[in-house]
Amino acid sequence: MLGSLRAVEIQASLRDFQNRMEAENRSLPRLPPPQYGVPDDIFRAFLEKYRSEYNSKFVDQALSIASEIMSRIEAAAPGTRIQHGGALMLYHKSFAGPRAAVEVAEFLDMLANYQVKPTKIPLGLLPPIP
Repeated sequence: MLGSLRAVEIQASLRDFQNRMEAENRSLPRLPPPQYGVPDDIFRAFLEKYRSEYNSKFVDQALSIASEIMSRIEAAAPGTRIQHGGALMLYHKSFAGPRAAVEVAEFLDMLANYQVKPTKIPLGLLPPIP
């Protein structure tokens, strides 16, 4: 495993952030039927509050950690390709969708727990020993 304590800490912080955001979202006033939803002005203020916190506290730190772990993966297993929705969100520093913070946390968790599988090279393909 190529994880780090920093990755575990930021994952926990991102999940706490997501839980706080969802709890506050549930407490926002709703429009009456048939419109439902949160009034636009209230939702914009709510979203900007959390977008600002996400960008200032989490994005750069998470991007740094992901880059560090991915460079270790690449060094251990050249050519490794990793696909995850949270990776794109983090790369673009995006705060999109209802579970953005959890997507990034899950991506960091996947990286931290990534196990490099040794490659088997047929003996005939090994370079000669000088």
